[in-house]
Amino acid sequence: MQTAEDRTRESVVTREEYMPTERSQPERLSSPNVVRVKQVVRQVNYVDQEHYRVTFEYFSVLRERGDFCDVKFAVDKTGGVLQAHKLVLASSSPYFESLFAKGNLPDPVTIDGVDGRTLEQLIIFAYSSEIAINEKNVRKLLKAAQRLKFDGVKEACYRYFKNHIDISNCIQMWRFAERHKCQDLADAAARCIQLNFREISKRQDFLQLSVEQLLKLTVMGELIIEREEDVYFAVINWARHDPASRQCKLSEALKHIRFACMDNAFVMDVINSEPLIKDDIECLEVLCNALGPDANESWPSDRLAMLSDRPSLKLCETLEIVRNGSTLGLDIMGGSDRPTHIFRQGDKPGLFVLAVVPGGVAEKCGRIKSGDRILAVNGVDITEASHEKAIRTIQSAPDPLLLFVKHETPPPGLKELVLNNESSGSCGFSLAGGVGGPPWNPTNPNDEGIFVSEVEPYGIAAKDGNLTVGTRILQINSISLLDKTLSQSTQILEKTTGTLNLLVCAGYDPKTVSHTIPADKEKLHLSNGNLSGVKIAVPNKSKLSDNNQIDTHKLQLLNGN
Repeated sequence: MQTAEDRTRESVVTREEYMPTERSQPERLSSPNVVRVKQVVRQVNYVDQEHYRVTFEYFSVLRERGDFCDVKFAVDKTGGVLQAHKLVLASSSPYFESLFAKGNLPDPVTIDGVDGRTLEQLIIFAYSSEIAINEKNVRKLLKAAQRLKFDGVKEACYRYFKNHIDISNCIQMWRFAERHKCQDLADAAARCIQLNFREISKRQDFLQLSVEQLLKLTVMGELIIEREEDVYFAVINWARHDPASRQCKLSEALKHIRFACMDNAFVMDVINSEPLIKDDIECLEVLCNALGPDANESWPSDRLAMLSDRPSLKLCETLEIVRNGSTLGLDIMGGSDRPTHIFRQGDKPGLFVLAVVPGGVAEKCGRIKSGDRILAVNGVDITEASHEKAIRTIQSAPDPLLLFVKHETPPPGLKELVLNNESSGSCGFSLAGGVGGPPWNPTNPNDEGIFVSEVEPYGIAAKDGNLTVGTRILQINSISLLDKTLSQSTQILEKTTGTLNLLVCAGYDPKTVSHTIPADKEKLHLSNGNLSGVKIAVPNKSKLSDNNQIDTHKLQLLNGN
């Protein structure tokens, strides 16, 4: 036991005093009767380490006896009161300090939102610095400690929660922490959910989550799951728990599931068999967005029909492009006054991206490509606009340029072919069609595409085996042939040396039609020596356009000039 001597600290103090003396030959100061004398004085600083404890213990005794208490608190609606000393409570809580500073308090004081038993525990803590925390009172204590600003008790409740989080209570603790804005506790509970998501999603308290809480959990980037289907089953089971009220919220929850990471057969089964999804257009739209246009081709036709008029699909999106005085970098084709081409769906006219200029601002956007249909410009609908009007609308629109585009489904058979002409031999294929010339696609008289009309038996194309009669050529060495005449397409070939990169797609089936192919003298032997043997096919007069005229450049090539 510590004694009084242990609690006493002594110090030696040197002090200067001026006092009269009669010593011989003193050290004279200004006054003839005063000399300086050094005297040592022993000073003791007494510190009682138990004082605060003993004092507050006695304060507590006084409180229990009701002595010197100057504030009373009402206890619920029972009529009971709790007495205390303002000074003690004000020294323990900024809330009480502020409350008492206002003065004119009612007698007794009522504190809303804190029950009598919890208030009594906090008052006792102010006197004793001790409080018992257990699973029965921790929630009430945390709530009251936050309200009354007992920060130490609040932190102790946090630690209790964090040390007792497990699978059985992590959902409840996470909801509690979110409600009371306890971020550290919310993070700890969320981590437990992330680590055990599959098991926790089967618990009853998971099914009680609101849609907002469900979304917060499913968007967590660190969910520990074996497969993305686990998230889907968690969401769909949540919806099935109360389908009447949750059907309308299901599509929002599905947006946070990565269907693109699932097996396509699984997704098709969901589309065809899940009652909450298969007949809900909002849910089907979410799946269509998630999988993208390529996967949508395998969808059941009746499901796609439900989505045919949905402009909000990611097949359609608004692209924001800032030009800052630079050119847009898009080659545009089409319009209500222009003929059809491969990207048009049905009989709808439209304005299309012919090509994206490398290095342009549109290319930097990263979301626009050849074949995309432009539906609106800065909110102005151009779906029925002529070519010139649509171009003027784009050119005059201010920054940022907002293009509402539809990413059209790629044409069937789209692929890239590479023909290596290292020996400078014949590529051995014929071209036909083109803008402004006689139509070459027998299935569509308005089609102005460039087609392969013949493949020579011993040319490079024949040896490669992938380029066949009826194939549509979209690009030559990344240069688009869409909206090109036959002579323009030929000029592109003339400038090509060495490797020939062709972007092609399906055109027409030559077995179902027959074209008139001119004589051998109509073959073109290109002067550069690298791509000899490319010939241009010209149909007979029955195939000519209405004015019965053939492109002048074409005639010159055929005559050998």
